[in-house]
Amino acid sequence: METSSNKQTRPSTISERIQRVVLIIMVLCMGLSLLIVAVGGTAFYLLDRHQVKIVKSTEAAGQVMAVTLSDGLFTRALVETSIGFYALIDGASLIKGQPLTLEIRGNADRYLCDPAHRCTRLINTW
Repeated sequence: METSSNKQTRPSTISERIQRVVLIIMVLCMGLSLLIVAVGGTAFYLLDRHQVKIVKSTEAAGQVMAVTLSDGLFTRALVETSIGFYALIDGASLIKGQPLTLEIRGNADRYLCDPAHRCTRLINTW
């Protein structure tokens, strides 16, 4: 009568050992890759959030002549000023004749701001 403690294990072959080592190395590499992506993505996100607060340049954008809103899945706005047109990523409520400024931030985003410094990001057209 044999008991479970008397079970004999067969010795593993060289190819089985190599396969096991290769599998362990692949799992470790995938884990390390995921860690690098997570840390890098977080660092990039935090750097971008910091850069958006830095104003690199400011210039006059003219006075508001008209604001056109477009409905749909996302509300967009087109602001006509005495200098030109600005496509905003969000809807905006601006007073006719109000002077606006155009700010370029540290991450190259452009913002249209009113005198109270309420800013709305412009649609990037790169």
